[in-house]
Amino acid sequence: PATFSGLHDALEGRRCTQVVMLGSGMDSRPWRLELPPGVAWFEVDRKDVLRAKQQTLKRAGAAFVGTQAKAKYPLTCASWTGVALDLQEENWSDKLIASGFSPKQPTAWVLEGLLYYLQPDTVPSMLKEAARVSA
Repeated sequence: PATFSGLHDALEGRRCTQVVMLGSGMDSRPWRLELPPGVAWFEVDRKDVLRAKQQTLKRAGAAFVGTQAKAKYPLTCASWTGVALDLQEENWSDKLIASGFSPKQPTAWVLEGLLYYLQPDTVPSMLKEAARVSA
């Protein structure tokens, strides 16, 4: 799919060192894709969604730290961080930055299947906020 190849192209050659999935849901790419070394992966969603995801993945044997190579499903990126926040709030990126995201590092942003869950009038400001913290 185009999204996977676009993400791969962004990470190849270390053009991007961070990935942020907005509205990540139950996506499992950090455990399935072959990712270049050193990629920091951030997943943004509601607190209840991230909690359910972590519980499900832990029960399945997924690692949440890159050093757990013996896990049934090892993490394929350097780090994974779940960030619980509401993308429709102003300055939502403050919580992302407080979770270790660096606005100075090149970032690949993924927004699949998210926008139709948001109020249409909040989408432009959400996208501007992402652009504001992008290197």
